Amino acid sequence: MGTSALSSSSGKWSTAQLIGFRFIAAYFVLYDLPIALGSVPLIGRVAGYLFTWMQSLSLWTGAHVLHLSKPIIIAPTGSGDTMIGWVSNFVTLALAVMIALVWSGLDRHRRDYRKLYEWLRILVRFALAFTMFGYGFNKIFPLQFGRPGLERLVEPFGDLSPMGLLWSFMGYSIAYNIFSGTGEALGGLLLCFRRTTTAGALLLITVLGNVVILNFAYDVPVKLFSTNLLLMAIFLAAPDMPRIYNLIVRHRPTQPTEIKPLFATPPMHMTSMVLRALLLAQVLYAQVKFGRQAYVASQSESSKPLLYGIYDVQQLTRNGQPVPLLVTDSVLWKRVVFSKFDRVSVQLMNDSFSRFTAKVDTIHQTVALKSRFDSTRSMMFAYARPSLGQLVLSGRVGSDSVVATLKLSEKKYLLLSRGFNWVQEQPFNR
Repeated sequence: MGTSALSSSSGKWSTAQLIGFRFIAAYFVLYDLPIALGSVPLIGRVAGYLFTWMQSLSLWTGAHVLHLSKPIIIAPTGSGDTMIGWVSNFVTLALAVMIALVWSGLDRHRRDYRKLYEWLRILVRFALAFTMFGYGFNKIFPLQFGRPGLERLVEPFGDLSPMGLLWSFMGYSIAYNIFSGTGEALGGLLLCFRRTTTAGALLLITVLGNVVILNFAYDVPVKLFSTNLLLMAIFLAAPDMPRIYNLIVRHRPTQPTEIKPLFATPPMHMTSMVLRALLLAQVLYAQVKFGRQAYVASQSESSKPLLYGIYDVQQLTRNGQPVPLLVTDSVLWKRVVFSKFDRVSVQLMNDSFSRFTAKVDTIHQTVALKSRFDSTRSMMFAYARPSLGQLVLSGRVGSDSVVATLKLSEKKYLLLSRGFNWVQEQPFNR
């Protein structure tokens, strides 16, 4: 399965085909060009300019066209479904419609766009392939999800967000991460060659279809981007779908599609193959190198903070007076969790969490806590480690002077200790 039916069929395209192609071409060029250019050495900066231009246009559109009630806030949150993301996609759609209308008026005598269609497929193929390499290798080297952190182990199941539940499920199994990442990376690799493009697109329709459903079902804020990726895969597979239907469903023979060279002269054809091979090698090398280095670093002992662990509160004094550790007192500390990425979580007696980022000063033996969701909230504690597994935090909480004596938990969690078993006489569903 190679060159699409549109590019190989003879005769004039219908009016619907011509207009549809102009819209699709405009949309994918606007959407995919920054993605494709961002992976090309030396000219990747152009992608940044395109992104900045689209962002500025989206801000103007939100204020003057959509008349949004609140100004759009641009901040690195990790979410792809931000207001700026939705407005940018609206702008892309609107521009694609306008371009298609103007294009149709200026080029109304065109019979077909077969050559341009092939170049559009190349852009979509490599934009989707490079994106899938990123997602795929972040799972082959388990980085995207990661094993459930210490905070997850003590957090009540019912308090997990839908996304937190999905991340914990995915992060638990390294084998499943590698399996799903291999599907993404393999699909991307197959897109890099014309003869295997349809096979790669079909594989990615399966993979991305599952990803899109998970994002919608578990409220993961990558709904918009993953849907666009799925549309790219469908676009690449669509021309061969009638032939696949005839072969698999109707059990009728189908003829192979002729794959014509993009360039008329052998030197140009050979040059394009060499450039593609170099670009693919560079992208794959960068992905593997980064993935391996990041995973090794994440697994080293040095990646764990100095106070890493789950600590149960043994004793608490407020303004010099002992405080009874009553489970009915919802504002009292129950445990303190020092986890990776300089994160600290304080679990209260009602099992709710206050989440902070931590900066530990080993010289002055202090730990500064800053709320992850409220920049005005911060605390400073002096810390001491009088004995093995014991930690004492002294500081102020509001207007009170607090001293908390903590003990490192020795509890073994079944989720991490159960492991894999070939033989099971009974289901171990706990």
